[in-house]
Amino acid sequence: MRILVLLGGASAEREVSLASGARVAEALRAKGHDVTTADPGDDPLAILPEARAAEVVWMALHGGAGEDGTIQALFDLAGVRYTGSGHLASALAMDKDLSKHLFRARASRRRTGGWSAPGTARTGPSPRSPRR
Repeated sequence: MRILVLLGGASAEREVSLASGARVAEALRAKGHDVTTADPGDDPLAILPEARAAEVVWMALHGGAGEDGTIQALFDLAGVRYTGSGHLASALAMDKDLSKHLFRARASRRRTGGWSAPGTARTGPSPRSPRR
């Protein structure tokens, strides 16, 4: 399979991304895949031709545009297949306050006082939704 591993980027986590992306590329090659790597730096559009040529893009970017949904949205618009969450999930996950608000809005209060997603309580009757 032709796989493009995206690594580096322009975030403060660049060095971690370069290291983890290199290890991912190495492991994929060891499994027999045709692997190339690309560093979008601060210009994600620059790697779009390479991304379109790959069968799938492995997202090894950390922080910034690699995790906030920016590159995922670009790939969605361009029809590029990639690993990881889609652009909306990525954007929501990067906004911690909004993530907590959405989780609490959908979660159920358990008798123990903790939070769990609806239907995931392991003991006792089904938990009730918290009052708003």
